Amino acid sequence: MESSIDIVFWNALLYPATALFFFRKFRRINIYVLFWIFLAFLSIMSYITVSNGYYLYNPSPFIGYSFSPVCYFLYYISNFIIAWPLYSIDETKIEINAFSNNKLFKYFIAISIVILFAYAMLRLSEVIAVMSMGYDRVYSLRHDYGIKIFNYNNFLLHRLDMQGPIFYNLSLPFILLYFLNRLINKIGYRWINLTMLVFCFLPSFLSELARGSKGGLFFTMTSVGFFYILLAKLIDKKTKKLINTGLVIVSVLLLSYALAIQTARVGGDADNANASSIRYLGEPMLNLGDDVWEKTKENPLGERLFPEFFPTRKFASEDLRFRYWSTRTGINEGKFTTTFGDLYVEFGIVGGLIFLFIFCFLWRKFFDKRYKKVYAIPLLYCYFNQFCMVGAFDWNFYNPWAHFMLVVNFAFCYGMKTLICK
Repeated sequence: MESSIDIVFWNALLYPATALFFFRKFRRINIYVLFWIFLAFLSIMSYITVSNGYYLYNPSPFIGYSFSPVCYFLYYISNFIIAWPLYSIDETKIEINAFSNNKLFKYFIAISIVILFAYAMLRLSEVIAVMSMGYDRVYSLRHDYGIKIFNYNNFLLHRLDMQGPIFYNLSLPFILLYFLNRLINKIGYRWINLTMLVFCFLPSFLSELARGSKGGLFFTMTSVGFFYILLAKLIDKKTKKLINTGLVIVSVLLLSYALAIQTARVGGDADNANASSIRYLGEPMLNLGDDVWEKTKENPLGERLFPEFFPTRKFASEDLRFRYWSTRTGINEGKFTTTFGDLYVEFGIVGGLIFLFIFCFLWRKFFDKRYKKVYAIPLLYCYFNQFCMVGAFDWNFYNPWAHFMLVVNFAFCYGMKTLICK
């Protein structure tokens, strides 16, 4: 027990030290440094979780405190591999004004704003309904029983409900860059440009509220952080002060709603909610050493993470999928286990590291020459958000829909390159 706690303690020192080292090396917070700061935060939350007894808040037979230094050393190495594609990215060289005078792009922005406004209003109506139902009930219906809370018979509303998230994720970076470029070059009214920058994240905020997802709200904030760090060097001091003030207000709102959602899930017990929230952030690194390492019964070899390539069964709910794979692998599928942990379960130690290296190598080669181009920003955002931020919790890429969205993202960005960014 003592040695296990010591490992968590040294782990909580290692990541802040690494973040500080790269901050001193780059002399600024870029997205590479931001990734290490994020891991440092999670490592500290892991230690707080253990030292305060929150890790045992919901005891289960999986918890045994069997932490291995080898496990955490390999996890540390895996994070260098994941961060590798971000290392050479210099945000000051991004060609943000590449599309400023393109009429076709302006039409695209105008149409996108109309669509996203309609999408935001749809999600706002759902949020109002969810608040009357209760976040605990909404989460249980969606997560445990696989029930879709809102269904629309109207053709337009159904299309907006189904395709709205796709279009939002694809168009968000372009809309944000367009209005940021106008703000930087003092085109149009400043208050309109600032309002549109805030609007860019409103659909995501409302969507996660409608789903009752505190994790979704958290990752909405990391998305805001990505674009802020990526483009902060291009913004003048006066505008930056306004944006900083807005970020503080938005952060407080998101934190308040996240705590409200968690409090509702645990029956209104504020202390329980606080403990659960801390554990939510601290448990991925702990689960890796306690629940996953040397406990895997079977390596699915791609069948679990890439089901579209294998004749596996379909599951009526997320809970049923968790139960099925928990039985086969011997690992509690419902727990966060980090990207390294998921790949360890899927392919073993060697296979997992080889897969991760090849995967990140391909992204590195793609970004080497293209990250400066404005059409590549959505793909950089996709990698940072899905594989760096969300990946700190788990692979989060285990369904055909996510794979399809990655292909669509590439196709859309190259389409923008061909039609607009000439």
